[in-house]
Amino acid sequence: MMKYLRFPVAVVALATAGTALAADLRVDVVQSEEAPVYLALYDNAEGFEQRDGFRLAVVKRWKQQPSVAFTDLAAGRYAVAVFQDLNGNGELDTNLLGVPTEPYGFSRNAMGNMGPPAFSDAAIALDGQSQAITIELRN
Repeated sequence: MMKYLRFPVAVVALATAGTALAADLRVDVVQSEEAPVYLALYDNAEGFEQRDGFRLAVVKRWKQQPSVAFTDLAAGRYAVAVFQDLNGNGELDTNLLGVPTEPYGFSRNAMGNMGPPAFSDAAIALDGQSQAITIELRN
């Protein structure tokens, strides 16, 4: 069975205490439907594999495209997982084989083989400089 990410409906606050080399990561999401977009930021491989997001966000309405800024991030490697909740149940729905039935994507537009990609394939290095990335959702 394929293993995919699920996100809780509750949203964790994005702000954290400042650090010396803090940076921001803006995530723009390319999508085609008007439905909530859930994002999870991961700061290590274990959290990514356990589906335990370091920070979570949900975008319910937008003008041009969904966008989230994860702020005050220490230097390090981060990965982002996104899905669009077309039916409003707060979860990434899958079919009987575990294949997602709602749009989803990962940072670096990484793709896995029979499941989500590895953290190393989706990870982005932040070194104190703010960055912006775009994730294209796929079905």
